[in-house]
Amino acid sequence: MFGSNSLRKPFLIAFLVIFMASVVCLRTAFAATTVTIGKFENVTTDSVVSVPVVKTSGDDLLFGFDFLMLYDTTALFLIDVTPGELFYIPGSFEWEYFNSRSGSEGESTGLVRAVGVADINDGDHHSLENLIPDGTVLFTLNFVFGADPESNCSWNPIKFYWKECGDNALAINDMAGALGVSRFVYDWDGNEYSEISDYGYGIPGIYGVSDNCLTNESIVRMLDLYNGGVEVSCDTMVNLRGDINCNGLEYEIADFVVLSNYFLFGSMAFGDMGECSQYHSDVNADGTYLQLEDLIYLYRIIIGDAIPLVDEFDHETITVAAFQDIDAKIISMDYTGELAAVHLVFEGEIVPSVSINVPGIIWAYGYSENHTRILILPEVTSHKPHFVIDGPFLSYTGNGQLISVSAADYNDHIFNIQIDSSGNDLTLPYMIKIGMINVAAGGEAFSLPVSKTAGSEGIGGFDFLIGYDANILNITHVTPAIPFDIPGEYEWEYFTYRFETCDLPDTICTASLLRVIGMAETNNGSHHALRTEIPDETVIFSLEGEITADPTYNGLIIPVSFIWMECGDNAIAYGPVGEKLALSRHVYNIHGQDISNPETGFPSYDGASDVCFELGENSPERFIDFQNGGVKIGAGDNLRLVVSIDSVFARPGEKEIHLDVYMTNFRDTIPGFNMLIQLDNPDLVKFGKSPDDTTAIDITGSLIDNWEFVSYHTSDHAGYNIQIVALANATPPFANSIFPQENGLLLRLILHTSAEIPDLIENTTVGVLINAFPQWTGFSDLDGNLIGFVDDGYDPQLIAFYNGAITFGGEVAGDANGDGNLDVGDPVFIVNYVFRNGPEPASIISADANCDSDCDVGDAVYLIRHVFKSGPGPCGRK
Repeated sequence: MFGSNSLRKPFLIAFLVIFMASVVCLRTAFAATTVTIGKFENVTTDSVVSVPVVKTSGDDLLFGFDFLMLYDTTALFLIDVTPGELFYIPGSFEWEYFNSRSGSEGESTGLVRAVGVADINDGDHHSLENLIPDGTVLFTLNFVFGADPESNCSWNPIKFYWKECGDNALAINDMAGALGVSRFVYDWDGNEYSEISDYGYGIPGIYGVSDNCLTNESIVRMLDLYNGGVEVSCDTMVNLRGDINCNGLEYEIADFVVLSNYFLFGSMAFGDMGECSQYHSDVNADGTYLQLEDLIYLYRIIIGDAIPLVDEFDHETITVAAFQDIDAKIISMDYTGELAAVHLVFEGEIVPSVSINVPGIIWAYGYSENHTRILILPEVTSHKPHFVIDGPFLSYTGNGQLISVSAADYNDHIFNIQIDSSGNDLTLPYMIKIGMINVAAGGEAFSLPVSKTAGSEGIGGFDFLIGYDANILNITHVTPAIPFDIPGEYEWEYFTYRFETCDLPDTICTASLLRVIGMAETNNGSHHALRTEIPDETVIFSLEGEITADPTYNGLIIPVSFIWMECGDNAIAYGPVGEKLALSRHVYNIHGQDISNPETGFPSYDGASDVCFELGENSPERFIDFQNGGVKIGAGDNLRLVVSIDSVFARPGEKEIHLDVYMTNFRDTIPGFNMLIQLDNPDLVKFGKSPDDTTAIDITGSLIDNWEFVSYHTSDHAGYNIQIVALANATPPFANSIFPQENGLLLRLILHTSAEIPDLIENTTVGVLINAFPQWTGFSDLDGNLIGFVDDGYDPQLIAFYNGAITFGGEVAGDANGDGNLDVGDPVFIVNYVFRNGPEPASIISADANCDSDCDVGDAVYLIRHVFKSGPGPCGRK
């Protein structure tokens, strides 16, 4: 059975719908197809390199692909994966589905998966061509190349990698569900290719798919794979730490000037050198970039007071308090030690005045992108001047919120400065929020509020553009709320909305858009708006409609998000007569994570582009934060947490078994948990890799991969039980906590079969059970409360635990094609048997996934829900 790690899911999502592809003639023989990862030589450090993955030979019809590749993260930073011309619409091929996912395999090894499907049969559109010409780029891996600057001429490989049998495979016959897997694998050492195929090596590995995976005639060795990679230029001058202006000379006066300008004007000070300048800015070797401490250490090197650093080391941290009196417009700090520099950032435009009068100390300020930056620092011609700030040291005019203070001294300390504000006359940005609701599926109505939740300025009008999936959420109308009530407290005059579509191919634009426009005052008669100051938490309007009745979407979160097609989208007019235009500052996704990216362009879910602010004196301001929302389908109004253990089928004689545990926390943030898991037949299976290796869990790539404390132990009874205890952080605040999310991999259990188990055991099941008593199992919210705990136990309406199972069997329920696995071939096989007169399954048991004593399309749908939506396993097992 395919595993359920995060990299596996796109393959399952994409390939499980291949059974809908158009009919072609069944062929029993396949020629070799070759796929090659590109090779690049003489690449310079800090450059962007796009590595194509190319179909280089072969004349078989292709219906989909799933490739998994590994690379060295110390040299290559993955930006994104872009689909090739197969997926252009309009185009010659018009394949319908492409997805990619990245992950890790150890400390310095990255993984990237790319999946493509020709036809998913979800509408009138279908792919046009399945015969792919040689030389066609399937997709491109885009990296920032940041190899060790001293590793000139070194080769950094990108290799095909196998974690499971279905990795690096082609769908080569949509009728019979045939899968083309590796025949030969060739590696490039920087000079030549050499074959490294090893059918007996097994997985995980880089040597091709194992012979053990060829369990059925539908799995064919017909794919030759060539690895690629990137080589560091042998001729390029090495740029070292401290070369801020990227001219090949480090620690010069010009580097000090460029880095100083960054603290006054932001990243625009670097011009086209942004990535290079940042990469070389960790002058004090503390592992962080673009810090004030780096500027002062650079100054010390230039004046001869310090030597350049090579290796990173820890610095002592000092905590200091800074104070902003908003009414008096004064900044003060309480620190009696000697300082070399201070940097302050205000949100808003101010004119500062600094009262530090020390020979050799200068100050300057700059304003850009609605931020005022002030820098106090030593003159480069002076020798270590210093100053003390023990009280007020800066006053200003204008309105601004102090959002950042940094300090540095000559003793390599790191300063942690906490800001405290007082006063009430500060202008505060707006927050516009789309609501989040839970409803049941089945055609039920919903009403999703859009609210103003923060902001101190009056609103003259707004123009919001919202994207959503109309196939799932059928928004039929928009209802204006309190500001537009007549009679009412505000009596705004104009409200309208219209539905739009996005006709931009090959973009992130959704198929369905909704524009909502409101104005406080239209000046078209004797009536006028009464007020423009809208209190926080006021609903402005509501999105009304119905949820699809299709049960396929049960248990999913369907986002409703702000989208930008042009500069005027998602804007608010404010000021005394609405003369100012506010655009996005921060954009938060459905889980509250900041996804803002001012460089994205249009269309975008990431906020207004920087180009919208290059309009001269009357440019808009970044003055609105947006919070996206959505609808949780089928979760119910009360359910807060679901924990489930997967079910797997083990082959007779299989010694090591992996079992995934998933968690959905609908509304609570999880900082810690403990859980007791037990086996109901420990004579056959025990926790741990083997009797000699007690490793019993794997958290790589899981929700708790970065948690500070994860501990477990198995019982004294030879691994019958396992108790797991985990904390996001050893001490508050619990910054690594798990935000609300759906079907995340919590951890992976590792078990082994007992030495006495017969190799031929069949049709035997071992239950893997969560002990749901609160003294043994509990999941905490941020307030320290056990989620779902009521009186002396758990309320099943609030929390649900689903047990798992390990089944040793010959005939596996759901294994329609008889290859011993639950994978892409099974729903393909079932649909071809039911609708296309395909071959019969080996038995009704193997094809009957839902155990209704029949083989029909319901079994295929059942398997789809299990493998990519965490639905029940065959015959109801979770």
